[in-house]
Amino acid sequence: MEADYSGPKELQAGPRGFLTVLDVRTEAMAREALASWEDQMQETGATLLGLRWTLRQELLIGPDPPES
Repeated sequence: MEADYSGPKELQAGPRGFLTVLDVRTEAMAREALASWEDQMQETGATLLGLRWTLRQELLIGPDPPES
């Protein structure tokens, strides 16, 4: 699956003062993954490593395809 970067963009100060262009949909996916991870953490006692894995999965390969 190829990422689509044609959506709205915003500039934001990134680490060490660099400007980063964020795809608004990518940011929304990251926020959704974080909320999902926070719920899982409360249920299972997950760690920050789990958060990094969840964000990596959502942002690099995208969400799981819908089950049919």
